[in-house]
Amino acid sequence: MVATSTSNELTKEQIQRAIDLIIDRMPQQTELHQEALTAFRQGNYALVKRLAAFNPLDRYCKALSFMGGAFNPQAISSGNTFTILNESILNVAELAKERTATELGADIAQIFG
Repeated sequence: MVATSTSNELTKEQIQRAIDLIIDRMPQQTELHQEALTAFRQGNYALVKRLAAFNPLDRYCKALSFMGGAFNPQAISSGNTFTILNESILNVAELAKERTATELGADIAQIFG
């Protein structure tokens, strides 16, 4: 089990650090990912959500689309920021799972030629 903090006050700096950790685990693979990350970094969360809506199976865009809402004052005060971060983490985990399965499948295909 992971230790939790007793402080109830979330700061934008804490949220940004959490988001940076998540993004660091999401290597970009396509131009779409670059476009989404650039929009996210510029604070253009509407474009990120649009890209996610137009590419509903792309977990990279989906994870980014959740993260913009983490800074919303209502999300912060209600604790919804944690839910938003959780959804982003779960999408990143699925992205890693899919990437690992694809890589292993390709490696095994080479063995059997």
